[in-house]
Amino acid sequence: MSSATITIPTAMLLAMQAHLFPGNSNMEQGGFLLCKSCAQELPYSLVVEEWLPLMRDDYVTQASDYLELSDAARARIIKLAHERNAILLEVHCHPSKQPACFSPADILGLVEFVPHIRWRLRGKPYAALVVGHNSIDGLAWFGDSKTPIPIGHIYSGSQIQKTTLLSSKIYGDVRYG
Repeated sequence: MSSATITIPTAMLLAMQAHLFPGNSNMEQGGFLLCKSCAQELPYSLVVEEWLPLMRDDYVTQASDYLELSDAARARIIKLAHERNAILLEVHCHPSKQPACFSPADILGLVEFVPHIRWRLRGKPYAALVVGHNSIDGLAWFGDSKTPIPIGHIYSGSQIQKTTLLSSKIYGDVRYG
């Protein structure tokens, strides 16, 4: 199976992790990465250019197992990506100690949201990461495909982090019942 890669500057990755796991919080946190694409064909590769952390006011709901963005935050992020001709990569954490994997609710949200956001951003690729305390996983949509491919590796400085690849295994099960 083909997979995508993400390259993120080390300082940005550390800032992202600090935002996603603040102190002893058990609340999900999130943000967006603005990226450019280094490859629109296999092997797919995204390079992160900017980290946009979401704040409490950006959510309608923020809980230990659920996040919902406000319409204003969603519109602001879409406008910014459009103005900068960037690819959006959404990021949120799961504060549990389990290996990173999108939940069934996450996947149903992606099934609903990804076609809309890709339409709004004129068919640009879209990607999503879920970050656990010690692992990470992700999915990416490229080209005309309605089915994501897994994000296989995250490159940061000299570090290479393999993803869990768990989300791609359950995506079809959740989506198609």
